[in-house]
Amino acid sequence: MNCRHLLFVFILKAIAILIFNTQAFTTFSTNRAVSLQTTSDLQGLISLEPYGENGIYFNDDGNDGTYEFNITDIPLQVVTYENIMKITNNLNNAVNVKIQEHGGYVDNVGFSSDVYNLELEGRTITVGDTIYVDLIIDATGLEGVSLLDSIDIVAYQDSTDIYNIHRQVVLTTLEGEVYDPYLNDMPANAAYLAQIAYEIIESGGTISQGSSCFEDMGIDPAIWNNNINGYTYEYFDDYGGVIHINNTQAKIYMELEGSTISVNKNRGIKLSITHGYYYVFNRGSWEPNATLQSYY
Repeated sequence: MNCRHLLFVFILKAIAILIFNTQAFTTFSTNRAVSLQTTSDLQGLISLEPYGENGIYFNDDGNDGTYEFNITDIPLQVVTYENIMKITNNLNNAVNVKIQEHGGYVDNVGFSSDVYNLELEGRTITVGDTIYVDLIIDATGLEGVSLLDSIDIVAYQDSTDIYNIHRQVVLTTLEGEVYDPYLNDMPANAAYLAQIAYEIIESGGTISQGSSCFEDMGIDPAIWNNNINGYTYEYFDDYGGVIHINNTQAKIYMELEGSTISVNKNRGIKLSITHGYYYVFNRGSWEPNATLQSYY
């Protein structure tokens, strides 16, 4: 074999090696999903990490570097745990990250990042960047239940699932307790009655006007018909349904349109059941959108 032929063969081999190596180091495969289980969350291609004061709820119980949500005292109301974790993209391509929920109350739990809904559209994370995640829960009326079983944090590229992190979740609401109005202040008692009344009205039920409303609400009339820490409470079917709160011991103060209005002893205010704002008697009529300043 002459030198010219050997040189030609050598050049072909060199080109083949160059093409192979270039392809091996620049191609990003998206044809299969990968489950993160072999490395810790902090060192994964999509890393998860607690963040801020609410990061205590996103913890490493197994001490294996993998984080899971664990909240066992969720109040029976709408609550937001802001910046509960952060997600960082350690890949060499931008990805869209979504969170998929599994459990009996997925409609009561939401994950968001700024204005992005992470269950619906997700949020794109560019190379090396981090997003911060809020957890929003509506546990109204859900006493002592487990809201979710698990979540999947999924990274997509070109609508293809390329990275899937499965995590168990413990989100449990408080057990139901007997409500004692004598252990709560006036705003809490009013809000409690308004919530019960709202649920009855929304379900198509009816409530009697005046103090007899407590029996319709399933509350002990012997308690609620009496003076509770200087206030009495009744239901009236005016202004779309209100809880009337009468101050029997001292003057209280309300703010309306930037002005402070005093409500004398043995007068009252009204709390709207459907809208949540107070009415106050001013200039001979009941006016809405008042806020409570002082009630002692």
